[in-house]
Amino acid sequence: MSNQDSYLKLKKSLSYFHKESQNRILIIFYLIIIYLCINMPTVTKIKGYRFFFFSNERNEPIHIHIEKADSYAKFWIEPLFVSVNHGFTSKELREIGELIEKNKTLIKDKWDEHFSR
Repeated sequence: MSNQDSYLKLKKSLSYFHKESQNRILIIFYLIIIYLCINMPTVTKIKGYRFFFFSNERNEPIHIHIEKADSYAKFWIEPLFVSVNHGFTSKELREIGELIEKNKTLIKDKWDEHFSR
């Protein structure tokens, strides 16, 4: 299972338990799993979109993950294209692409900073 699949499954599970259950211990357990297993540094937040990457993806070309509410996408940076999309409309994907283009230097700098450790 890929990082994004694990992330989406955990996020969906957490959302379900948050809505359907008041079992705080289970919610805390899921938060700990997310924190320990999936380190996702946030690059920036723009117009409600969170731009981030997974810490264990250093061997892949530069890319960025995006989430907003229950939607998720992954974009390769050069050349810019959508690799994964779950829930974003084509209009939102165009907007995200434009935001990535405008912030390409920031994304690359954050990638290099994080993975050069």
